[in-house]
Formats: sequence, structure tokens, C-alpha cells
Amino acid sequence: MANKKFSAFTNQPMTASSELVGFDGGANTRYTIDQLKTGLDSGRFYLSCAYATAAGATTSGMLWFGGAASSGGSQEDGALYVFRDFKIISIVQRYTGRAGISIGAGEGLNYTLATLNPSAAGPPADWANSNDPANGTTLITNFGNVFDLTSADNLTFPYTKFTPGTPIQCTADTMLLMTQQEVGSVTPTASEMQFFFDCQYD
Repeated sequence: MANKKFSAFTNQPMTASSELVGFDGGANTRYTIDQLKTGLDSGRFYLSCAYATAAGATTSGMLWFGGAASSGGSQEDGALYVFRDFKIISIVQRYTGRAGISIGAGEGLNYTLATLNPSAAGPPADWANSNDPANGTTLITNFGNVFDLTSADNLTFPYTKFTPGTPIQCTADTMLLMTQQEVGSVTPTASEMQFFFDCQYD
């Protein structure tokens, strides 16, 4: 490669099988697109969502990029539109309240990440304070149970990181839906439980 002129190479659009060749010390090297992304930390971005429902709800949507507690007779699903295919590399759960979370005996929280068709109508029928049903496709349930909270976590400030064995794939032209399943009446409830997602475009 060292004795080839740049003009001798073909200029063409990059494809999924494209590779970049180079020279590293005493070795000729080649890199796949994924290796380049990792090496350059390219295409990485971050998302966040927060628990946003009234106490005592069974299942509720978490609003992306913050939000506030839902109230009244209806509840939005809080879903996020996906413009491009991407994967979730790791996730952090952090409780941000001033006082520790209050979880009594028999109460608990767990979480599900799902995807919805953009034309789906409203939150699923089994949600508390919801109206029109919508059927989602689950991407991951309970996150290996690492984010589940019980009365053993009462008055603490939960902080946990989860890295799936295989990145979680999110597909363009879908709605990304993060839900919290609540047992009992965990308080407080106004967006103090937050999740942060480390993502990378395909």
C-alpha cells in the first residue's frame, strides 16, 4: 500500500462492508466501520428519561429528557421517536430526590424498554389512568433485574449501571418507550428516578 498513489484508489460511497487500510508501526492494518466508530468514539450520543406518573399507578411511561408527574384522567405514553437505527450500549439508573426514596414492605419498582408503531393510539390499556390501547414490542424486560427496587432500598439513593451482553437495537421510524411498573405506592413521584442511555448510531 505504501507505494500506491492516492489517485490510484477508487472514490466511492461507503458501504456496510467498507474497510479503511493504514499503517501502524511495523504493520499494515485494516479497520471495519465498527472498529473506526469505536476508535474515534464516533456516532455516540446520550438520552435520558425520568419517572413521571402519579403514585400508585401500575404501569406508566417515563418521559424522555426529563418531564413532570402526570395527573388527571389520562396519561401520555412519553415515547421518543427514533429517526435512525442505533444501539444502546449501557444504561445508568440514578435517584435524584432530596430525600431517599420511600418504598414500604411489599412495594417495588421494575422497568421495561419497548418499541411502538408511531401510529399506535395512546398508552396500553393496562396502564392506570389511561384510555386508548397500544401494543408495544418489548426490547428488554427488567434489565437483568439490576434496576429493580424493593423495600430493601427504602430511604436510599439508588445508583446502578447496566451493560447488556449484546447492545439493545433500536430501529428507525419507531417510538422508543420506557415504562416503570410500580407495586404499591412508591414516593416521591415527580421525575426523581432518572435513566441515562449511552447510545451509538449504526
